[in-house]
Amino acid sequence: MSCREGLMSPQIETKASVGFKLVLKSINWLIILLNIKSKIRVSWQPSE
Repeated sequence: MSCREGLMSPQIETKASVGFKLVLKSINWLIILLNIKSKIRVSWQPSE
């Protein structure tokens, strides 16, 4: 069991790190989209 655990832990760690990076990328995209929407709203307000 100890050998299997030693082999499995690195794979789990790499998967977790990849998932964490994907989550960070998705959060960055959400922030960018929200910023674009807020800029569009601000630019539309004066015309109204």
